[in-house]
This record gives sequence, C-alpha cells and structure tokens, in this order.
Amino acid sequence: MKKIKLVIGNTPSHLLEAAKSLASSKRYAVIDGRAVKDLNQYSFSPCSPNTELIIIDNVQLNHLEKIVYAFYSSQIKVNKINHAVFLLEAEIIITYLGKLNHLPVSASLHRRIEVIDLNSKEKEVNDAE
Repeated sequence: MKKIKLVIGNTPSHLLEAAKSLASSKRYAVIDGRAVKDLNQYSFSPCSPNTELIIIDNVQLNHLEKIVYAFYSSQIKVNKINHAVFLLEAEIIITYLGKLNHLPVSASLHRRIEVIDLNSKEKEVNDAE
C-alpha cells in the first residue's frame, strides 16, 4: 500500500501549492480538510471516477489520525447529487498547517505517512543565504 503524503508547513497557500506540485500531471480533486470531520461519502463530491489523487487541504490535528486510518487501505465511497455512487481508489495528500513536533507520536500513524516538512525546507534555504 502506498503511504499517504502529509505536507506540513506554516503558510496555507504554500501547503496547497506544494500538494498540487506533487500531483504533477495526475487528475486531482481538492477537498476542504475542515469539512472532513465525519468522513461521510458526501465529503468527496468534488471527485469524479477519473480522479487519481485527492488533496485533503488544511486537516485539523485532532482529525488527522482518523483520516489517515480511514483512507490508508480502503476505497472511498463517493456520493454526488444526481449521480450513481461510485468507489474510488486514489492516492491521498494531506496538508497540515503546523509543525512536525505537533504530530501524534503513534508508530502506527508514522508507518502510514510520508512527511514532507516545508518548515525544514524553508529553514535550509534561510541557512544557506
């Protein structure tokens, strides 16, 4: 199973830009992470059957583990108004506005995610200048 990418940083616009650049040429949909609290099938209505990657933007820390565990190894049920329900198997990128040391220390969580810490990349650039 492919790990979920977790992009961490201090600037909301940089997080989404970084996530979109990771998507490269894949067909992707952006979901508001603040709206994905109950993980219902309507949360993913921006997706189509051709969606290859889902960016869940600005996930709140208290929902992060729940979202990772729910989507690590399962298909996503998508229900759109006036469309047939479909199952989607897509890569997931999550953006989190915060710092790496704020993440839960759960070994189970860290086995399922690949962390891309923009805060450390910004520090490397500043140190080089």
